[in-house]
Amino acid sequence: MKIIDYSHDWDAFAQRINLNRKEEFDDTDRYLIDHSDTDYYLPKCPYGLSMFNLVKTCLHKDIPMNTFVIFTNHIGLHREFEILLPDHMHKHNFPTIIDQCLVAGIENTRLGTKVPDIEFDVKDITKHGISMMGKPRIHRNILFNLIKDHKLLNDYAVSFSGSSDI
Repeated sequence: MKIIDYSHDWDAFAQRINLNRKEEFDDTDRYLIDHSDTDYYLPKCPYGLSMFNLVKTCLHKDIPMNTFVIFTNHIGLHREFEILLPDHMHKHNFPTIIDQCLVAGIENTRLGTKVPDIEFDVKDITKHGISMMGKPRIHRNILFNLIKDHKLLNDYAVSFSGSSDI
């Protein structure tokens, strides 16, 4: 499951985990967590808001974090959990973290698939850049509004599904 899918509703995250909750986990039972999207850090704060909310939710809902394998493209996520989790949980309730992954999501991988070479002429390029903004997020709304306010929509290909009136 992807952290980004629950960043606005952590109760939904707990409900999803509880669908498969067991009284006793086997050694190989794990939840795969994809944390490959942007995290947000308050000034001088050593951990991201997503990780803070994940830990807070797990502690509040009594979800064992040692059942998580977290794939991430972030660097230093282990340290964030060291700060967020109480010291007595570091030995027995710490998630497994696989960090610095270029592609964290299983559905994003193309193992064994060769991407075909595409021939193109540089003269065919008509836009200066592309911005694909999927789920509505405040930073995407801000970026879209900046592009629009500076009258750059004709120069950049933009896919936007947020609100431009923020």
